[in-house]
Amino acid sequence: MNSKFIKDFIDIQQKFVAKKSETNDFGGYKYRNIEVMLHELKPLLKEKGFYIRFNDELVNLGDRYYIKATVTIGDGVDAIDSASLAREEFEKKKSDASQLTGSASTYARKYAL
Repeated sequence: MNSKFIKDFIDIQQKFVAKKSETNDFGGYKYRNIEVMLHELKPLLKEKGFYIRFNDELVNLGDRYYIKATVTIGDGVDAIDSASLAREEFEKKKSDASQLTGSASTYARKYAL
C-alpha cells in the first residue's frame, strides 16, 4: 500500500463525522442512519478520488445465519476492507423475510463503515 493512499485514507477518517441524526421513538436514543453517513462520506471520497463498495455474504454460525457485510474503500490501486456481522431475528412483527434480511444487511453495513 503506497504512502499517499494511506495519507489520503487517514485524512478521510479524520474528516468523516458520523452524526447521530435519528431518534428511536421507542427507546428515545440517538442513532446513525447509513444514508446520512454515506451522504457525509461521499464528498470526502470524491475529493481524494476514492470509491466505496459494499458486499454482503450469508454466513452460517452454529444454528444461526448472519449477514457479513464488507465495505471496501479504495482508489483503484490500493484498498482497505472492513467487515461486520449482523444476524436476522427469527421473527419481527410486520416484517417479511426479505425485510429481515435487508435490515440485517443495513445494520452490518453501517457497523462495517
